[in-house]
Amino acid sequence: MKLLVIAGPPSCGKTAVVKQIIKNIGTLWQIAYLKIDVTRAFEDEELRQEFGIPTKKYTQVISARIMQASW
Repeated sequence: MKLLVIAGPPSCGKTAVVKQIIKNIGTLWQIAYLKIDVTRAFEDEELRQEFGIPTKKYTQVISARIMQASW
């Protein structure tokens, strides 16, 4: 398994980079997308529809619930 982390401030082009990566290596590897964010976002839905890849999203609210449950 390979893991690629793409991080940066809002509106810096992270989703555009992800789309280019999927377009260029999507035929070579099996790709899945995990979105972890502090705000509500829809990139995971957009990528699932455009490329047909599995996606999952965690936001700050969900992450806080997971942290509380693990204590």
